[in-house]
Amino acid sequence: MFNDYFSQAVVDVLLGNVSAKVFEDFETNMMSADPGISIEKIREQAIETCRKIVIQAPDEDLINAWSVLSPAQPNTLRTLPLEESVLILTDAALYGCRFDWSTEKIL
Repeated sequence: MFNDYFSQAVVDVLLGNVSAKVFEDFETNMMSADPGISIEKIREQAIETCRKIVIQAPDEDLINAWSVLSPAQPNTLRTLPLEESVLILTDAALYGCRFDWSTEKIL
């Protein structure tokens, strides 16, 4: 199995598992996104990473966590561009985490 959809499609065509029509489907449906990458999974992993680092007290309970859009510049309300960050709500505090999505680390 290949992570890249196009590479897997080439192998499947060569093996006779699918027809060449798979390339038409690729061109019309999947040129803008890789089906092997799930944005929701990446966001869930970011939330989990932030939760592990930020919540240190053993008695602090997580209520919920979200991936939200926030201004790229800190301490501003309406500045473009916006970037995704992680917001964590516990029974003791509200945490705003700036997250580097490429290295999967908290900034």
